[in-house]
Amino acid sequence: MSEHLPPTNDDGTAPLDAADEAVLDLLGRFEGVTPPPDLEAQTLAAAAARPRPTRSRIGPFVVGALVALGVPAAIAVAFVADRGAPGALEPPPAAGTATGPAAPEAPGAILGAVLYDGPPPGVRHIAVTVDREHCCVDGDVVDESLLVDPATRGLRNAVVLLKRVAGGRAWTAEDRRARTVELQRCAFRPHVRVVPTGTTLRFHNADGILHNLKSTGMTSSWNGLIPAGGEHRIELQRHEEVVELGCGIHRFMSGWVVASDHPYVTVTDQDGRFALAGVPKGRYDLVVWHERLGRRKLPVEVAASGEANVEVSLGPE
Repeated sequence: MSEHLPPTNDDGTAPLDAADEAVLDLLGRFEGVTPPPDLEAQTLAAAAARPRPTRSRIGPFVVGALVALGVPAAIAVAFVADRGAPGALEPPPAAGTATGPAAPEAPGAILGAVLYDGPPPGVRHIAVTVDREHCCVDGDVVDESLLVDPATRGLRNAVVLLKRVAGGRAWTAEDRRARTVELQRCAFRPHVRVVPTGTTLRFHNADGILHNLKSTGMTSSWNGLIPAGGEHRIELQRHEEVVELGCGIHRFMSGWVVASDHPYVTVTDQDGRFALAGVPKGRYDLVVWHERLGRRKLPVEVAASGEANVEVSLGPE
């Protein structure tokens, strides 16, 4: 099979293309001619106005020849640049013209509140009959499973989680360090904690008495004793889960750990308010969960650099 070879001249050299012939013609027209004084301005204007043709292979040699004939270097470069020579100067971009990839759109935020749907219940206290001298140092133990602000009906300790998140930020190395849950005054502090999936939970017994920690989740379950001042660590699996906490000795103790794949998750404050920052533009499912009032899902749309305001009602039981 014969190979397809490029065309050649009789002497074996490659034929000149249109760009090469243009610059050779230019060279012939300059031989023995003194350039007019305004030629540089005319040349630069013409070079900026014309489209760029095929690059010439002999452009650099033509520039040198023109200079040798007495043509100012700036004029020689501009003429050859107008004919697509290698190394030709590009005209500067017009003002306001984008010269690179478009900047990413700024993220937005989701702000809102979770409200109790009904008359606010009063604060309930727990009747403690075991180790009162340790559990009730600050007064009667408060039942934290349902806390509602009487003025705003804001629901405390509700978990707010974004679903269908395809991009955005991820948990940092600092986020993924071991997270501590204190067993203090016969309560879990904080009552509800959100953590990254796959992180380590550190349970520290700050009381001067024995606790029997019970953790129940899909895979992260444990039942064991933690002496006064002692601690125990649990490695969470790398999937989302809700872990319920309790104590086999002080059965009124309760708490929760929610593990999430991404940091777009939070717990409502004492007024029932929450904020999710740095949310990419898009449409999502916002999930609200409470240990006693259940779960609710609603759609939410976030605009670039915008704020989506959401109000969610849960309850009553």
